[in-house]
Amino acid sequence: MKKDFTRFTKRNKHKRRDKDAARRELLRAVRESGVAYDSLKLKSALDAGRRARVSATPHRDEYEIRGIFSGSRGGFGFVSPEAGGEDIFIPEGRCRGAIDGDFVRAVYHSFTDRDGRERTEGRITEIIEYGRTFVIGTLKRERYGRRGAYLYILPDDNRLSLNPTVTDAGGAKEGEKVKAELVRGGAFGLSARVSAVFGKSDSREANYAAIL
Repeated sequence: MKKDFTRFTKRNKHKRRDKDAARRELLRAVRESGVAYDSLKLKSALDAGRRARVSATPHRDEYEIRGIFSGSRGGFGFVSPEAGGEDIFIPEGRCRGAIDGDFVRAVYHSFTDRDGRERTEGRITEIIEYGRTFVIGTLKRERYGRRGAYLYILPDDNRLSLNPTVTDAGGAKEGEKVKAELVRGGAFGLSARVSAVFGKSDSREANYAAIL
């Protein structure tokens, strides 16, 4: 079962899309996330990540900061330095398992893109303090192989890019709105234990109870 699960996650980890479609998806993800970034700032950050690896001239120096990570459903995010200043763009794949609200340590560098504009881009090196202790969302079931299946939570908050694997459903059924305590680390990286069940996720009563 463990081998089947590993093959499933590797096979479905990333799906290839054309660059324009992927870029549109990232823009949409941030709009839905509620992160306070206007379209020009986001476009600038996305252009930086796309161009840096092809034609940018990076500086040798890296600078270390600490700050709050703001995530997105698209998998990328920004670190707001505790000392103030411009937020640092963190591309997908360099977030080191951090989720929205975590207090993190990161390093970043400045570079000049092919249009001659100064950019910054970074990577998270350490999660200093976890920001969230629970998540509210819909309990889902994912099947793999002939008989394999596992439960996970699809968060209501679009700032969360990871869907926690459920290790204890607490009697909840697929399709129900739940509250679950987050467990960091371990075999799954991010897992959850259901602590409250609100009812069917598409019902008015469940959604009302979940926000109280």
